Amino acid sequence: LPSSMPDSQGKVRPFLPSSMPDSQGKVRPYLPSSMPDSQGKVRPYLPSSMPDCQGKVRPYLPSSMPDSQGKVRPFLPSSMPDSQCKVRPYLPSSMPESQGKVRPYLPSSMPESQGKVRPYLPSSMPDSQGKVRPYLP
Repeated sequence: LPSSMPDSQGKVRPFLPSSMPDSQGKVRPYLPSSMPDSQGKVRPYLPSSMPDCQGKVRPYLPSSMPDSQGKVRPFLPSSMPDSQCKVRPYLPSSMPESQGKVRPYLPSSMPESQGKVRPYLPSSMPDSQGKVRPYLP
């Protein structure tokens, strides 16, 4: 029937819009709010949660995002995780350097090659060493 379908072993299992057999052929609830993980276990899958790489469910709100370890860290428009998955302030006026540290990044400043911020005004310009020297018209 539309609501049943034999699995890979030829057994018939309920196959409703709300259930789906996993890789072992077992039927588990499959609702819009749940999804089996890699082990075939069903975990809540709500708009506000998402399983991490280990298949564990962690809160996933617009303001949070799990890092590579599956831990949830605040992810607001004003913060962004760095390469180590740590969250650092990321405001329009700041930019992380290569080590993920945040340094002021204002319209009047520009990071040098080491990611340090030096004043960068219309009247100054960093030299090849990244030091700022007066540069007037």
